[in-house]
Amino acid sequence: MNPEALYQRMTVGDPGRLAEAADPLTGAVSAVDRAGESVRHSRAAAGSWAGDAGVAFTRRGDLSQVAASTSAARLRSAVAIVHAAARAQQAMRTGADRAIAIWRGRPAGADPLLERELAATVVRALETVRAPYTELLRSLAGALDRLDPGFGTVAGQTPEWQALPVHGLALPPVGSDPRQMAAWWAGLSTVERERLLLTRYDQLGRLRGLPAPVLDAANRRRITEDGARFRGALTEADRRLADRARELGLDPTDTENLRNANDPALSRLLDERATAQRQLRNTELAADRLAEAERLAAERGIPREEVLIMAWEPDGPRGQGGLAVAFGNPDRATDVAVCVPGTGSGLGGFSLGQAANLRAEMDAASPGGNATIQWLGYDAPDAITNAQVSRPDQAIEGAARLVADVDGYRAAAEHRQHLTVIGHSYGSTVAGYAGLHGLAADELAFVGSPGVGAASAAELPGRVWAGMTEHDPVVRATDGSWFTADGANHGPYDEQFGARGFGASEDAGLRHAHSAYFDQGSESLRNLGHIATGQPERVTGAGPGLGGEVGEAGGDLWDGGGRVIGSALDGDWDGVRAAAADTGRELLNDLGDAAVSGAGRLVESGRDLFGGLGRLF
Repeated sequence: MNPEALYQRMTVGDPGRLAEAADPLTGAVSAVDRAGESVRHSRAAAGSWAGDAGVAFTRRGDLSQVAASTSAARLRSAVAIVHAAARAQQAMRTGADRAIAIWRGRPAGADPLLERELAATVVRALETVRAPYTELLRSLAGALDRLDPGFGTVAGQTPEWQALPVHGLALPPVGSDPRQMAAWWAGLSTVERERLLLTRYDQLGRLRGLPAPVLDAANRRRITEDGARFRGALTEADRRLADRARELGLDPTDTENLRNANDPALSRLLDERATAQRQLRNTELAADRLAEAERLAAERGIPREEVLIMAWEPDGPRGQGGLAVAFGNPDRATDVAVCVPGTGSGLGGFSLGQAANLRAEMDAASPGGNATIQWLGYDAPDAITNAQVSRPDQAIEGAARLVADVDGYRAAAEHRQHLTVIGHSYGSTVAGYAGLHGLAADELAFVGSPGVGAASAAELPGRVWAGMTEHDPVVRATDGSWFTADGANHGPYDEQFGARGFGASEDAGLRHAHSAYFDQGSESLRNLGHIATGQPERVTGAGPGLGGEVGEAGGDLWDGGGRVIGSALDGDWDGVRAAAADTGRELLNDLGDAAVSGAGRLVESGRDLFGGLGRLF
């Protein structure tokens, strides 16, 4: 890297102007102090009031004074944070100036190799200066983000105050019809909306049918607040558990021994601690995924403000936590795509790159008006080897949530979007069952699917698509026909199913084939981009189908052998080695397909036999 380019990026800001940004905050502190003083004088003047009016005025005055005092303290903290950031930027710039001076002081006409080594040394020095500054800046930004407005804090703690801004407003219960939610929100005034976001964000974040920016604001705050709340709950649970353990003469750190103590109170406290640990872990992982989404957006040229948290649930499904992250505002988008990830997905990682890559591909196919959503609203099986993978139970549970969430996206939209749902792996089973139960999708695409519940595309909404890489072991093992609700033995890759096949990457080997569908530059991603932007005429045709693996192996050996012989006759010995390696790799992939397919059919036969015995008895 050129040291000058890195130096320019590091020194683009002005510490002096950053410090000046605190001036309005300092002015706000003075204004709030004056407001608090006015309230104090008003209370003194009304001291002779009697009756209910006097009591109410005094109570209101007390609350206002507390709120003003709290706000002033928070604003002073914000001023201190901004000044600290300015000082840190100045220190970073000083270090960067010293490092670049070494580079600029190099002698003219220096040896190119030595110059490259010097450039690398200076870049490392600049990075050493930048790293702690970046970390400090993140810490300061986090501290600033955690500073709630004083009036909001007091309102949240005081029922009397909390009732005032939303007087006469009853929040609809979670799970209400999204169309009714959209109509309810549209009927509120701007002031009412702002006050609800300030005081009732926890309920708002869990409603379907509200605008995406409202859900994002509410859910970001929920994640921050949940982290603090669950951390406090864990600390309290640890304290109470330690107290009880000491009462029983037990070591509070020996969990196994505590479980075996056969003490109901201790067991209850252990359960409470486990719950707090799980909730805190889920919340921390959600914050990590948000940071990951913002990083992916930056790498793909998606504005940071277009990363929106559409849903956040620390407790579900099945206690695993749920999260939905959008790249773009689905309310205003012309084309919206919802990506449902498969086996192994969880808050620790649920393939955010799928939606990020697809958004970039959609922008390339049809610039402007696009949004994608990476949706984790179900408890995905942990691994392909897990017994859960052979059953559709979790997919059926997730399907109901997917239908409801898509209804919410539809209800909040400013116009009817062209909406695509893409299911990958076990996620295709979720999407398929959702399609059987009212999913409002215009396009439904399955990739790497073990089965989709339906036996025919006619049972599903909109245009139905299916894509598979040549060596996908999941498709080969299942023939894409598992989980069919009516017991049929065919799935989306069979001709009688009636799905539109599309080409997928064919250069991925057996190991990577199942996860290659959203790879940047792949045929599969290009086709998904065309599908999601409503351009079926640009979708390229399907690649290899099921069956014929041994025959393919023979064909690859023949074709590869021809390339080897041709290269040898031309004297191209590098070509001989490359062609031989390619032939061996393709031969192993095809033989692997045959082995996986054979094992899959054996499992399928055993499952059918077991099912038949169950029905017989």
